[in-house]
Amino acid sequence: MANAITIGEWSVEHFLAAGSVVGLTTDAGRIKEYIDGTDAGFASRSIIAREVFKGHAASKDLTTWIDELVATGDYERVMLATTGRPKEVVRRKRSGAQ
Repeated sequence: MANAITIGEWSVEHFLAAGSVVGLTTDAGRIKEYIDGTDAGFASRSIIAREVFKGHAASKDLTTWIDELVATGDYERVMLATTGRPKEVVRRKRSGAQ
C-alpha cells in the first residue's frame, strides 16, 4: 500500500510539473522564443507583431498570448521611459524578482 501511495504522489508531482512546461500555446511559445533570443531581452508589442507574426496577428490575439506568457510567472510587462510616451515591453523576469 505504501508503494502505491508513493507512486501516486510521484505521478501527481510530475503531472503538475509537466503541465507547467508544456502549458504555452504555440503562439505564446513563439513570443517566448523571440524574447529569449533577443540581445535586449525584451520586446514591445509592435516588434512582436512585426517580427514574430509578420504583421498577421490581431491585437486581441497578441494580448491573449502575452497574457499567457506573463501568467507563467517567468515574464513581466515593464514600462520603459522614452522621449514621448512610455513604451510597454515584455521581458523575462530578472533573478530575484517577485
